[in-house]
Amino acid sequence: MKHIILLLLVVAAVSCEQEYEYGTSYYNHTMKWGSYRPQVIFGMKTRSEDPLVTGLAWHNAHNFQNFRHASEMSEHFSYGWNKHDGVNFGSQTVEDRENNVVMQTEFIKDFSKGDSTDQKDGGDWTVRISGKSKGGYSPWISLYFYISSEQRKAGDQTFRISGVNSGGSKKKGVELPIVRGNNPSVNEFSLMLQSKGEAHDDPRSSSFNFWGTEQPYDQVWKVKDFVSEKLQQDFIEQYKEQIAEKSQEELKSMNGPSIIPSLPNTIDESSNLLVFQKIVKAPFQLDVSFISSEKNPEVFNNAQIKQQAKQAIDQFDKQITTHKQSFDQKLSDTFHINKTQFTNDQIEMASFAISNMIGSIGYFYGTSVHQRHSMSNDQPIGEPYKVPPYALFTAVPARSFFPRGFLWDEGYHQLLIQRWNKQISKDIIAHWFNSMNAEGWIPREQILGDEARSRVPEQFQTQHDSHANPPTMFMTALHMARSILSKSSTMTIDSLGNATPHNTIESADATFLKNLYPLLSRNYEWYRKTQSGVVKNTYRWRGRTPGHTLSSGLDDYPRGTDVPRAEERHLDLFCWIFMMTDTLNKIKIIIDGKSDGVLEDRLKQMKSDLDRFHWNRHVQWYSDYVGAQQNATSGDYSNHIGYVSLFPLFFVDQDESNLKLFDDGLEKIYDDLHSNQKLWTNHGIVSLSKSDPLFGTLENYWRGPIWMNINYLTLKALYEHSHSRSRSKQIYVELRKNLIQTISAEWKKTKSLYEQYNANTGRGQKAYPFTGWTSLIVLIMGELF
Repeated sequence: MKHIILLLLVVAAVSCEQEYEYGTSYYNHTMKWGSYRPQVIFGMKTRSEDPLVTGLAWHNAHNFQNFRHASEMSEHFSYGWNKHDGVNFGSQTVEDRENNVVMQTEFIKDFSKGDSTDQKDGGDWTVRISGKSKGGYSPWISLYFYISSEQRKAGDQTFRISGVNSGGSKKKGVELPIVRGNNPSVNEFSLMLQSKGEAHDDPRSSSFNFWGTEQPYDQVWKVKDFVSEKLQQDFIEQYKEQIAEKSQEELKSMNGPSIIPSLPNTIDESSNLLVFQKIVKAPFQLDVSFISSEKNPEVFNNAQIKQQAKQAIDQFDKQITTHKQSFDQKLSDTFHINKTQFTNDQIEMASFAISNMIGSIGYFYGTSVHQRHSMSNDQPIGEPYKVPPYALFTAVPARSFFPRGFLWDEGYHQLLIQRWNKQISKDIIAHWFNSMNAEGWIPREQILGDEARSRVPEQFQTQHDSHANPPTMFMTALHMARSILSKSSTMTIDSLGNATPHNTIESADATFLKNLYPLLSRNYEWYRKTQSGVVKNTYRWRGRTPGHTLSSGLDDYPRGTDVPRAEERHLDLFCWIFMMTDTLNKIKIIIDGKSDGVLEDRLKQMKSDLDRFHWNRHVQWYSDYVGAQQNATSGDYSNHIGYVSLFPLFFVDQDESNLKLFDDGLEKIYDDLHSNQKLWTNHGIVSLSKSDPLFGTLENYWRGPIWMNINYLTLKALYEHSHSRSRSKQIYVELRKNLIQTISAEWKKTKSLYEQYNANTGRGQKAYPFTGWTSLIVLIMGELF
């Protein structure tokens, strides 16, 4: 795969929230470390091709079969960030019902050194893992904290434990582990672990067990498997010893061996994976202090490391309290969410939503499996192949079920993230367009590396280079462009017609869009070329199969005919491309101070073509075209009313009187939208009309359930139309109220957000916690469109 390198010129600026401008070296320094591992319950990682990685795991000390590590959906445990600002700190609650413990996993980063901005290694951080009993019995728990280096090339990456010879052992473990190491992404560093809790009689809880091993760099992510194997070996050895020491009578009276499997307290000479084990019982606390040699060049011996680490640990409570207060204030200021308008439960839900959107951002690096296709007939050419490794910084829809990047989802994510931290949003957008190949195609799922592939069924791993996905990232660029243009009175137009914003931050935004424009344009032309229909200026999703159009993002939504046909014209795709055209034209206004003539003419033509190619006289609204039918009574258009029907509302300007859309047709779709027999419920807008014969049938993924992304776009359209149409305002007010009540009612019951909501009951269903586009509820609460 040929990758386009996106070089974005930036203007350094710091806002009152201390957002360091994307693209500067100091921004990269502040973002070097983060909780960039959405696939696990908790872990820290550097943004690097050769990352330094840390993680947390645990299990009942007597039963390592209930090993907790990966971020899975489970009835036995739950997790989620309560507060996470994306830069400085994060605080997460983990409830393990099987082990009767509630844990807090928290971290604080310290990347500053006076006024210096020439650092690059990411600074220091402190992690605190604390646990308390849910009440009643508190079992022994084996708690693990590990550090690994995924350095690809041979080098000085060995971890060393103070007081333990390299390649040696220490039978009773270590009481206060101090680790030294080196990694290309952070250079030299030190790490200290400290545990405290109530005193217990069992001597096995007094020190840290450890195990250092050398593993292939691309396999160290299998830490759970490696540790489980070691524990199994120790269990067998301890069991044999217990059996050998007991008489036959004693063996008969045993309920079972009282064994706590332990790590071997050995370290390989060239270990790149180092695991520490602490046997604890609630209440407990484990602190981990990471010390960067770049930030602390004067700290090098054990006494200095202990002093530096203890200082960070002692200040932890005070600092994280300050960060949490700043987070709460920013939540209120950014999204207008406060106690005067919302309940405590609703504010807690909004905090959870934005924190998990931000806290689920991951950094991935690895290969991807692709398949070439013929552009003439969409047939595969040759066998799937792996492209060279590349990086992606992205949010994910759900840590539990979709811990990877999805193009269809990511644009919605950025509508929220760009309001919280515009610099992080720019960073993510740039990474996505850097994943585009020379032809302008972006894989719709980004499954990078073996660890990511281990969470995806094999049949979904291959990405097909003729298959598109809704270009939602253009929505984010459009929002940014509109924001700049709305402040046009603060812009100066020079003699060449170039517009220059006066505001520093807006100038950085304009520069970002200017440098992004060639890649947006390349991607846009790929859509127009590869997804074109049989008739000029029509469009059809490639990759459609009987019953499914996965590339559209709407999967099983009915298209009017089960068997795909080349003559089809897909209304949603037509509207997406209209929005892409509009986005590019608005960016050209920012760049050149005037519209692009070609794009302007194309927009006018597309408005005419919407009526020409998609008006369905049978339903008096716009539809997919399915091709000439043998049964003339069925018509040539899809008669399904649902989410696809709403797309003209989302993206076509509402002041065009020559369109049927804004004549009698708009009242017709309002009737359908607000009808209890069709799309309206007290919980939100359903994906397919309740009167449709296919409503709720088969897998029922997009054939009835309520999805937040389309409800958000519907609200946005109603909001924009409401200033000129009283009915738009009425429906908007009712729909917004219903959505907030539905999502918050489920939050109050389950403390989770869901992938979709039941059309009949409003209950959450499918993947959870789903803090991707369901987190748009935050923008809905704040009326930010």
